[in-house]
Amino acid sequence: SYSVQVCNAAGKTDNCTSSGDYANEGTQFLASGISFGFGPAESAAGGQSPMQQTIQTRFNSRGVPILLDGSGNTNANDVIYLTDGAANTFAISVTVGGHARVWRYDSSAWCQQ
Repeated sequence: SYSVQVCNAAGKTDNCTSSGDYANEGTQFLASGISFGFGPAESAAGGQSPMQQTIQTRFNSRGVPILLDGSGNTNANDVIYLTDGAANTFAISVTVGGHARVWRYDSSAWCQQ
């Protein structure tokens, strides 16, 4: 499961880079048979750090992914891995520009979908 959170920046001095998030859509559930994980892949998708599973992706007000340390600095290593019951592995990576890309592992390499 996962949840979408939105930060209310009004009156915050940290521009929503460290705290103040609140649940927006409640808990969302993955489809039956789908789970977070790495699957059989030996290399990372989209040039990300090897096998790094992002805990959460945070965007600033301009849609740019940022680090979760309160600095507001951009983060180039956001990737979420998903697997299904048929041993397929997928990844969603987020570029520094805020673009999401979907990848599929074909048993030897990651292919952008």
